[in-house]
Amino acid sequence: MNEPNGCSLPEKKKKKFTWFTWVFLFPFNSAAFFKIGSKAQNKMWILFGWVYLITGIGPGCISALAPFLSFLIHISAFSWVASIVHAFVIKSKYENQSDFTSDNEKYDAIVSKGKKISLQTFSEKSLGPSPRGWTPSAPVIIK
Repeated sequence: MNEPNGCSLPEKKKKKFTWFTWVFLFPFNSAAFFKIGSKAQNKMWILFGWVYLITGIGPGCISALAPFLSFLIHISAFSWVASIVHAFVIKSKYENQSDFTSDNEKYDAIVSKGKKISLQTFSEKSLGPSPRGWTPSAPVIIK
């Protein structure tokens, strides 16, 4: 939108429906762990997705079929609460891994567009001595 004085206001960005919101929706809490596990390539999170799926939906189905086993529904509730707590525990670790993944995706996107990238090594004079004895390299886009 343009204002009368020629200034433009930034458009509102739509909020994404993230994996973290899925955890709070009971049937989808296991899907959230499947999503982050596959994206971060963490097999333990995928395993927890299966655990939350089996312990969340299984007892609910059994108690629906056999009313005398209705106490099993408490296992489903406990599983849902445990998945929420687990999501809070691993949230920062996933965000750190997804930052790394997004950098790789940016690199792949640049390369797939046909642009050449060279690794330019900085000299120790420009960055000062490195504490580990190596010089960092950074990608440089060649136009």
